[in-house]
Amino acid sequence: MNRKLLFLFLFLPILGTAQISDKQQQELTALNNYLHFANESTHGLLTAHRLLETFNQKVNKYVDLESKQLNFYSNADLPADIFQDPEHWFYDVSPYTWYDRSMEDGKVLPPTTAGQLRKEMDKMRRIIKRVNAIRFDLEGLTKEEDLKEKRNLAQIYNTLEEVVTLYDDYNVAKKRLKRTIQKRYAALDIANENKEVGNIIAIHENIRAFLEGVRAEDSNNLTALVQHLKNNLTTAKSFNITDRSYLNVLEKSEAFAAVAQKYVGDAGFPITYNLYGRAYYYYNMEMVAKFNRYGSGLVKDLNEWVASKNYPVLVQLEEPHFFKVIYPKKEVPKLETVETIKPKSLPGGDAPTVAAVNIKTPRAIPKKEVPQKVAEPVVTPTPEEESKDFDERVNVIKQQQINVGPGSITIGIYDHQLADGDIISLNYNGHWILKNYQLRRVARKMTLPLKPGNENYLILHAENLGAKPPNTVTLSYTYNGEKKRIVMESDLDESEMIKINVQQ
Repeated sequence: MNRKLLFLFLFLPILGTAQISDKQQQELTALNNYLHFANESTHGLLTAHRLLETFNQKVNKYVDLESKQLNFYSNADLPADIFQDPEHWFYDVSPYTWYDRSMEDGKVLPPTTAGQLRKEMDKMRRIIKRVNAIRFDLEGLTKEEDLKEKRNLAQIYNTLEEVVTLYDDYNVAKKRLKRTIQKRYAALDIANENKEVGNIIAIHENIRAFLEGVRAEDSNNLTALVQHLKNNLTTAKSFNITDRSYLNVLEKSEAFAAVAQKYVGDAGFPITYNLYGRAYYYYNMEMVAKFNRYGSGLVKDLNEWVASKNYPVLVQLEEPHFFKVIYPKKEVPKLETVETIKPKSLPGGDAPTVAAVNIKTPRAIPKKEVPQKVAEPVVTPTPEEESKDFDERVNVIKQQQINVGPGSITIGIYDHQLADGDIISLNYNGHWILKNYQLRRVARKMTLPLKPGNENYLILHAENLGAKPPNTVTLSYTYNGEKKRIVMESDLDESEMIKINVQQ
């Protein structure tokens, strides 16, 4: 088990009933309003997710892909704004109402905290507004007569790819919001001693961490997380609590544990999701459905139980779906120039070199051809830079992992949002393959040779923070015919590492 996971379970707080001051209660209420906003926004994104899958399936029928319809509703079945919902189709309190309450009640928070929370919440609100608008954009583009135009097909797939980024961005903003809230909650110094609450929050964290691993297709800690979940459930039962909401949480957590055990046991999944893949199916259809409100409602029951006992703790968050674009089977190959990076294999060897190679990459649909750019050379570091130890530079944090086949991996790196002047350096297996590179919206592509096993890693160093800190990079790659993305963040104090596992 890695240190981050061990820390999670050793240092979860022991909570309980405590008397808190009026000021502490006001701040706690304000913090929870932000969390309610996040949960209700997650609910709305679920509704949009199902509809967007339908648009993807519909357009694929026109590009020679056999399509099995997964959902059976349309824009006409939904309110004009899923997240406003004036007629209360989906919410008791809509996301936009929670936004307004957060803005008002957040005035009791320290200005720095309130500003950070508003920044992330504004980003989340922009995302949900754009997702709601896209459902109508796609409705207009997927009329039968328009689907005969290749340029419309290209626009549809580009719009669907935008949805992928929007869902990923939402998840990143939600995590930042949560971190800021947890930091302020810790500063309130609310004393608690109740083991039952601490244990049930640990169950939530077990499940949340498992979902995060499935979403990232990182299986390294999943078996350990299932065992931790089972152990915490055993502890929860030993308290002999008979409250219905509490028992609901335990029953639904056991149901999640059963699905999680199936997943780590490499169980199959429905053929209708073959093109989406195993992780997509289990995360979106089986697991989140047992966690979120519009499913079995595990987190909803947990929050209701905590609220009924007046425990002064934070509302627990639900997890958003992630989106994937499914492309047609009939694909047109395109020659694309990428860089092949050959790091020196031993100390004292040759400096990294770059060679242009042609690689066939599939194209789902015809797109406007653009002249190929000459591959940019990797800047060779000076001996002083090459020998500089990582620990002297920054701390390596937030390790992510990807799994690929043997041989090599072709990656693309580009600015995650608007190109705002972010400058990075990229280290691969101890050697600089990019130095002081300014990110663009167009991906910089490189092919990296892989060592066998799990000894390959990329480290992202921020050389500046750009116009909109932190320095955020999207890394894309393809594995088993599926295009995948990872969002990396670094600032001037911390860098992020991705470990590349070679699957034999």
